[in-house]
Amino acid sequence: MTRVKPWMVVLLVILATAAIRIRLIGTPLERDEGEYAYAGQLMLQGIPPYRLACNMKLPGTYAAYALIMGAFGQTIAGIHLGLLLVNAGAIVLIYLIGKRLFAVSAGLAACAAYALLSLSGGVLGTQAHATQFVVLAAMAGVWLLLRFEDTDRAARLPTPEGVENGVSPETAPFGHGSETRYADTEPRPEGAVCGRLTGSGQFPHPSAIVAATSGVRDLSPADTSVCATSGVTEQVRLDSTSPAAKFAGVTSGWPILFASGVLFGVAFLLKQHGILFGVFAAGYLVARRQWKKLPVFLAGAATPFALTCLWLWRAGVFDRFWFWTFTYASHYGGENSLRDGAAALAETFGPILWQSAALWALAAVGLVLALLGRRFFVPALLLFSFAAVCPGLYFRPHYFVLILPAVALLAGSRVGDKRLSAAVFAGVMVLSLLVQRDVLFRMSPVEVSRELYGLEPFPEAIPVAAYIRDRTHPDDRIAVLGSEPEIYFYAHRHSATSFLYMEPLVEAQPFALRMQDDMVAELERTAPAYVVRFPIVETLSLGGETPARMYKWWADYGPQHYRLVGIADMQQDSATEYRWDAAAETYRPRSLYHLAVYRHK
Repeated sequence: MTRVKPWMVVLLVILATAAIRIRLIGTPLERDEGEYAYAGQLMLQGIPPYRLACNMKLPGTYAAYALIMGAFGQTIAGIHLGLLLVNAGAIVLIYLIGKRLFAVSAGLAACAAYALLSLSGGVLGTQAHATQFVVLAAMAGVWLLLRFEDTDRAARLPTPEGVENGVSPETAPFGHGSETRYADTEPRPEGAVCGRLTGSGQFPHPSAIVAATSGVRDLSPADTSVCATSGVTEQVRLDSTSPAAKFAGVTSGWPILFASGVLFGVAFLLKQHGILFGVFAAGYLVARRQWKKLPVFLAGAATPFALTCLWLWRAGVFDRFWFWTFTYASHYGGENSLRDGAAALAETFGPILWQSAALWALAAVGLVLALLGRRFFVPALLLFSFAAVCPGLYFRPHYFVLILPAVALLAGSRVGDKRLSAAVFAGVMVLSLLVQRDVLFRMSPVEVSRELYGLEPFPEAIPVAAYIRDRTHPDDRIAVLGSEPEIYFYAHRHSATSFLYMEPLVEAQPFALRMQDDMVAELERTAPAYVVRFPIVETLSLGGETPARMYKWWADYGPQHYRLVGIADMQQDSATEYRWDAAAETYRPRSLYHLAVYRHK
């Protein structure tokens, strides 16, 4: 392939994915998106996280949403346009990594596979979940980690005498073993020659050395296979005991390695699960015996979190931040048993597998071949990616986005060689598209929300928030007795309580009753102008291990101070029924899945 054609294919993949995402750009925000959007909105107003809105998530995705909304507007479309760009960046990185590890055709197949997998309804791919952002940061870190290795190898050639034959850097595999060979997936490019570093000659241009060493693994100091094109036929010998070689071995590529660490640190800051990608990278450096450079990587990885702690400390919210993201989160992560986790995994992974079964089968074949060929980089990435899905044993659908880069790389790893033609891979992609055709091509944005989330009130939150916004002053506070923070975002009104979700207040964790008391005190002190209830949350909380004290409080307090002025009644097989003002007082909802709006008397 020429240099232009592969990037044209990558561009076509991005444009095809963008066309689907733009068609669904108006899909209502779900509650996680609502939380990120509301927290980002507050940040744009100069209000730090954990002051008016608290949850156990780290603030990285809040900041990402703030940047997106600052650029594209505080709208559903603006947020999903940001997701489109984040996903496009991940697609490019998957191509670069696949090309670096396997071959150009494998990189192209991997980026196409990731584009489809990350858009699938099974992983809630139409929504801007934090895991989409984690993938971008983590894959950028992986790419720089591989670039560091290339730079490090080039720096280990300080006393060259020339290159006599080599393989193309675009086609060399990233495998184990000291012998470099062409990947089976690509023909030799014109002008490329293969051989070993041996004896005499003249020093090649530095760019030739970098090109020669990219894609080559396990170089020996004195006798190493390298890559060269365009008639580079010099030879190189490394004196690994010279002072220059020792210095180069310690300092070469450290800015790249530090930057890689920073990106893995950002992945953690976006979502706690992202720390497993950093562990993978650190483990890789240990396996490569890069002991002297490991501190550089770790310093980079710690920098984003350290700066965030400093910022939140200066903002006066560090204590709240630490309580929610570590103290409470540690209890939340230990609530599920292994049995619960196994059931959740089976329930969640089934639809994901069904939607792209052929791609997952290709990935399984790629995994077996990688292990048989003793190429452990991507299998190790797969292992740590799956570990990132597992914390808490909740196995939420969007957690599986974290494993998709490794799956895509494995699925595309053999494309273009004698084992798997590009045409067969294209057929697998088409089959996966056909399975998902309704969500991707036919359903409206609201229908997609219903398909993915059932009767959750995500579409209804938009008119409810509009009703409240039109009848309140910007300084008025409102409250949601449920778990719908997107209402705060849509209404552009501050919450009367710092508790965005009801679940932490009724979970079997030691802070639950204290949280209920704190929320009641905040609501009584603030006296919100409007209160929105989602009664199904209260119903599901009954019979739990923690008494739902606050719901009993509302049963007494609510009728004394608030009047019902709105109902959004979600029906399974029909349109939502809306009643406002006087009509709401006499309407009796037919479902527990309804939103009730109350105005302060």
